[in-house]
Amino acid sequence: MAQKFGGGTDYLEVASHTDFDLSEGTISMWSKTSQSPANIFLNGRLDSATRDGFVLFIKNDANESLACQVADSGGVINNLISTTPDILDGAWHHIALQFRQANGAECAVYVDGTQSTSGTNSAAWTFDSQTLRWGDAPDTFWASHAGDIAEAAWYTGILTVAEIKSLSNNYSPLLVRPENLISYWDIVRGINDRVSAHNMTITGTVTASSHPSTIYPAPPFISYPSAADVALQIQITADASYIKIA
Repeated sequence: MAQKFGGGTDYLEVASHTDFDLSEGTISMWSKTSQSPANIFLNGRLDSATRDGFVLFIKNDANESLACQVADSGGVINNLISTTPDILDGAWHHIALQFRQANGAECAVYVDGTQSTSGTNSAAWTFDSQTLRWGDAPDTFWASHAGDIAEAAWYTGILTVAEIKSLSNNYSPLLVRPENLISYWDIVRGINDRVSAHNMTITGTVTASSHPSTIYPAPPFISYPSAADVALQIQITADASYIKIA
């Protein structure tokens, strides 16, 4: 099941780890909400004082647009990009962020498999031992998310357009460049990491809700032969050496 936030101080969090200290990577998630626009915090890894790091949020504007902001350790905003699609319609939307931290490098936001916006960094930025959060930010500037999230993932490296399109077509991250997955939280029957040990914790009231349709890897099929089949195989194999097993 997905997880639903009430819009107060409800959030999911993953402890800081050097695994997430990437100079470039891709972040993927599904989101659903119909709340009024108000700089709504969806996901981020940022400091509570200077807001250095990144934040994905829904802008408080007439377009109700999804936006990404990155800032350096001094709190200076180095890149602020926003999309045009309205995602406050109460439907599930796939969101992906390609981030790069170098000066002059590009960050791009995708909505439902299509690149919606991009922009270049005016200066380099880094992470600073922050936790990962979904639903409510560590500082009070951002409005809390009153809605649902599911299928959250962090990748090392930049996924291609085709790979992001596959994720938006309901394929599990386990089927899309799995060798680059750092962490994957399907949020189906729990909030544990399916790839590593970076499990989520819950603060506040976060409840289970209906999950978006997702295509998962099929479990391996293992056939166990009967005793008669085994005896027959041994007999046929051993005939050449004149050994028979009844």
